[in-house]
Parts: sequence; C-alpha cells; structure tokens
Amino acid sequence: MLTHDVYWVDSKLDQIQKISYNGGNRQLIRSNLPNPMGIAIHTGSVYWVDRNLQTIYKASKLPGNMSMPEKIRTNLPKLRDIVIFDINNQPTDE
Repeated sequence: MLTHDVYWVDSKLDQIQKISYNGGNRQLIRSNLPNPMGIAIHTGSVYWVDRNLQTIYKASKLPGNMSMPEKIRTNLPKLRDIVIFDINNQPTDE
C-alpha cells in the first residue's frame, strides 16, 4: 500500500517515528528500542536493525501497536542498515 508518510529512526531517543509528507501528523511508531539504526518499510511492517544486539527486527508500522517485535535474524556483526527487495516490485522483461 502506497502512503505519503516518511519514517525514520531516532537513535538518540531510541524510537521509530513517522510524519505525513506534508509535515503534519507526526506519530510515534515504536519506543524504548535499545539501539535502532537502519529502517525499511514493506507492506504493513517496519523493519529495523539493532547494531548492539546484532539483530534485525520486524513489527507493525501502525502507531499504537505495541506487540512484541519479531526477531528476523540474529548474530549479524557490524549491522548498520537494511534494504528490502520484493520480487513483485522488480522490473520485468516485458
């Protein structure tokens, strides 16, 4: 689903936030994250990396949904960023 929101990680505040593209409607997505770094949004989820815990996490991108994040991968040293590739969003040969 295409939205006009900008998501970011604030490593100093240990949060993930979003804001509408027009600069309004700022919302807290996740808080109390140990050391969030990179971020990626895919469908209804937000993914982020924790450099100290060497882990990739996944959670709902909806504000107020504070369910426990899912650990996607662990033991990834020097982890700083994340990129998601979806085969459905790639160019075709047609």
